[in-house]
Amino acid sequence: MEKKIILEKKMKREKYNFIKNLILFDYQKTLLKLTMILFIGVIWVIRGSTAPLIVDNSIFRNLFFSDPTGDKTTYNIGISLIAAYIFYLVQVHLPEKKRVKRNLSVFSFAHRHEIYIINQYIVAWQQFFKDEGVCQFHEFEYTLNNNQRGTVNKEFYLETIDELSNCFEQIISSQAFLDSDVAYKEFIIRAKYTIDGCLKYMNDQFPTWSEEILLANDYKEVLAMITQNLKPIQNRLSRIEKYYLKVIEIVPYHGKSETQKLAEKI
Repeated sequence: MEKKIILEKKMKREKYNFIKNLILFDYQKTLLKLTMILFIGVIWVIRGSTAPLIVDNSIFRNLFFSDPTGDKTTYNIGISLIAAYIFYLVQVHLPEKKRVKRNLSVFSFAHRHEIYIINQYIVAWQQFFKDEGVCQFHEFEYTLNNNQRGTVNKEFYLETIDELSNCFEQIISSQAFLDSDVAYKEFIIRAKYTIDGCLKYMNDQFPTWSEEILLANDYKEVLAMITQNLKPIQNRLSRIEKYYLKVIEIVPYHGKSETQKLAEKI
């Protein structure tokens, strides 16, 4: 029973995340609205048809039956709506879908790089907050589900902070961005604003890097803030690229930290 409850909660959470991380482009929104109108047109056509009812009861008769010799205005309108929908689908929707995908492909490398960078930043802070109430910057390596490896040390961590915002800045400054879908542009601009705000907050709370152990009594709230702000951005980019990352192993850093290098010079 307990396992069933946990599974149901997990399914609800995954369903919520799917909806939350969904990006509806303008051409998809238009198609959704037209599909709703199409549904009405199909009902009018069925009502005006002379074909017999598959199920003959009061509900189906009220919805799908009309006098065969009566007025056929709604039937003709329904036929027109279906024809217009098909015309829109072929002449507008499919070309627009190809255009949006072509524009997004220009930013494919930037998207995947940002997915990796956000993932590294989140993983880093999950490890820095290893002990309750304590923040300790340390170096480690990790392996991802695609056999890609990552390293968190002082140098790479500072680069990660810079790249988090710079990657979006490069996308926004691109000429291709101006021709992109409205929903995509809104998402990118909002994502950059969110990341800049998150980085500013973290910069106010913690040093960029410290060899000393720091107190972090509200570490759960800080970690939740990082995850809740950055994870949805990563998930949306992952949905666009069909590129998903998951850490499967974390091991100590095998290289030399800055502290070790200084010690060798003494």
